Amino acid sequence: MVLDVRDDQAYRKGHVPAAYGFPWSPDFPQQLSRALRGSRPPLGIFGDRDTAAEAQKALAGLGLSPQCVWDAGLRDWMAQGLPVVGEVTARDLYRQREQFVVLDIREPYEHRSGVVPGAVLVPMGQLPHKLPSLSREHHYAVMCRSGNRSLNMSAWLALQGYRVTNVLDGINGWLAGGYPLVRPEEG
Repeated sequence: MVLDVRDDQAYRKGHVPAAYGFPWSPDFPQQLSRALRGSRPPLGIFGDRDTAAEAQKALAGLGLSPQCVWDAGLRDWMAQGLPVVGEVTARDLYRQREQFVVLDIREPYEHRSGVVPGAVLVPMGQLPHKLPSLSREHHYAVMCRSGNRSLNMSAWLALQGYRVTNVLDGINGWLAGGYPLVRPEEG
């Protein structure tokens, strides 16, 4: 389990695939102890030098030792060519839609509520088989109903070498914002 100890804003801009946003604060040890509920999973720390060092001290205070620590921040991570997942809300996506190709991973029956105009529709279960049809030149905004499935698939796609951003609130956020939708056959 990788704990990204940077602040929430930094986490949303980009993070290691499958890392948990667990920002450093003075009550980090208590929050982590509650979250782990007595379990002792292998832990990794991702952050900048100061926050990673504080998190390591907090883990030591809980009798835990991280398996790995990256304390050089996101810029150096990316400079090494390592995968990153970003996050946006539906509102952010609407405002910045020219920067993304929307990849809708919902199941076909879920499209009845409508789809984002121009979205690429690939159900989650078919995604591994459809990878060859996805261009590595695009930056994909991965969307599901609420942001849960897309979070996992964004991490997986990043590990496959794609530039991806998870849509935190999914099509539910798009619908709540009143943004344009089309029927799937209208594309």
